[in-house]
Amino acid sequence: MADAQAQENLLRAVRGLPMIYREVIVLLLEGLEYREIAEVVGITESNVGVRLNRARKQLKTLLEETS
Repeated sequence: MADAQAQENLLRAVRGLPMIYREVIVLLLEGLEYREIAEVVGITESNVGVRLNRARKQLKTLLEETS
């Protein structure tokens, strides 16, 4: 039961991210590497890293608010 709630909280938090962060998180979770994400999104690999870092920080904040 707790796992289902945690998954729901994570899904809600991902949905709450701005699109530029949500898309890189989703692509990473789908198994793409930074290079592949960069090609799909049309940004540099270093920018993928920046967006993922910012997305993780926002996810952490959003998840802390729900717990």
